[in-house]
Formats: sequence, structure tokens, C-alpha cells
Amino acid sequence: MVDVKAPRVAMMDGKLVPYADALVHVDTPAFRYGAMAFEGLRAYWNAQREQLYVYRLPEHLERLAQSAKVMRFRSTPTAGQLAGGVLELLRANDLREDVQVRLMAWVDGSGGSHADGPIRYGAVAKALGRAYDVASGVQACVSSWLRSPDNAIPPRVKAAANYQNARLATMQARIDGYDVALLLDSHGHLTETPTSCVLLVRGGAVVAPPVYADILESVTRDTVLRLARDAGLGTEERPVDRTELYVAEEMFLCGSTAEIVPIVGVDQYPVQDGRPGPITRRLQDLYFHEVRAEGAEAAWVTPVYR
Repeated sequence: MVDVKAPRVAMMDGKLVPYADALVHVDTPAFRYGAMAFEGLRAYWNAQREQLYVYRLPEHLERLAQSAKVMRFRSTPTAGQLAGGVLELLRANDLREDVQVRLMAWVDGSGGSHADGPIRYGAVAKALGRAYDVASGVQACVSSWLRSPDNAIPPRVKAAANYQNARLATMQARIDGYDVALLLDSHGHLTETPTSCVLLVRGGAVVAPPVYADILESVTRDTVLRLARDAGLGTEERPVDRTELYVAEEMFLCGSTAEIVPIVGVDQYPVQDGRPGPITRRLQDLYFHEVRAEGAEAAWVTPVYR
């Protein structure tokens, strides 16, 4: 992923500041111990309407509140304050292209890993290129690193500390010549990639590991399953064995940053003929219509410019 345009300003504690001044002290628990919850949101530019739309903003803010609760943060700003801050940030940067927003809440002050300091929050918005090739797809491997379980470091919480597990798996995959890693749990069932959910097609149905499978409760995963059902496709939420990855008819990863990306090979096994499949393509088309406010779910998007 490559930065296309540097932001003018960032948001810190509800105020716009120059991007270079959006700083956190080196001694904060956020820096030292990863005591930070965050959200990655997408906003999409609709050139015909000359409007930028934030995709499923309320759902992302709800998940941030849930993460903050599990992490025992003292308090966080209201959803209204955060939503207003995100929209103001996008307007101030005058972004008229596809954008990613990073919204963060963290423990400030000093102290050990259990520190209960004041909670600060901030956001940055950047015009970014795509994370993966959504047309040709990616090659994946099953990682030797296991997914952190819910009763240790819960993946349901979108916390900075969780991403050390993700980083190890991703670096191994790339050194070994793959684009992305697939993480299993201790029982050998599929969880997700380090940064995205994974779905596959078996018997013509879209299959997703369940929300109790040590995965993030992904907003994009929810979107895809809804779009699949609305399109008349069967859906299943159930445990997925490793060998199912080798015999799946189609497979794809999805997430706010990744969007919907075909997986065309796993561990040097081609997925079917090694090309993106028709169901994946159909879901991609439906998804990109929705995020640009061209689909049926108008309530899923929030316009930025008045």
C-alpha cells in the first residue's frame, strides 16, 4: 500500500492539528504496551455525485466502543463526537478520492502495563492505494503461527497489541514468497488472515468461520454475508478445516482496507483453476456499488460534504 497524498491535518482530542504535530509521548502505555484500540475506516469518492462517502461509520464506532470496554478504558468520547471529528477531518483535508481513516483511542500518561491513565483519541485520513490486487488475486499460505485465542489476547478487540501476532505471520509469509498468511487456531480450524477475514465457497455457498472462531467481528464480513444472502446465495457460518482450503471452489479475503480480494492459491495448491471465481467477482461488484452509494443500502454510507 502506497501513500498517494499526504494529509494536511490530523485530529487530536477533537481538535484539528498539523499532521506533523499529532504526537504521542514515548512513555505512554499506548507506546510501551500497545494499550490502544483503533478502527480502520474507508471513505469512497463518487465522482458523478462529487461526494465522499464514509462506509458504515456507526458500526465502526460501535466496535471501537466495545474494544474500549473490554480493554477497561476509563471513558471514551461519544459516538457523536467521534463521528463529527472524522467528518471534520475529511473536510479539512479536502479529500476527493478514496480514503482510509485511522481512528484511535489510547491510554495516556505513564506507568506499567496495567496503567489506568486518561484516555486520549485521534485520527488521521490518507488517500491510499489498494492493499492487494483485487483483479488477479493473491497467493496465501497456512502460517505456522497460531491465532491468539479469545481467552488470551482476544481478536474480537481491535487493539494495537494484537497485531504482533499478525506481524509475525505476515513477515513469515512474505519471506516465504506468499502475499498473505492464513492463521489457524489451536484446534486446526481457520480463523482469518493477519488483517482480514477469510471466506470460501463450497457447494455454491459462501462459507465463513463463525464470530467465535477467534476472529475480529468484521464490518466487511457482515457486509459480504448480507450481500450474498440478498443475491440469493447460500451462506454458512461454521468451523472450517485446513483441508477445506485446498478443495474450495473459491476463496477470498475481505476487510475495510483489503476490500474483497480473491485468493487464487493456498500452499501451492491452486484454488480451482487458479483464477478468481464468479461468486467472488459478483460479490466484488455488489460491494463496490454499495461503498460508493450506488447500491441498495443507502443507510450504510455517510456523506462528508454538505
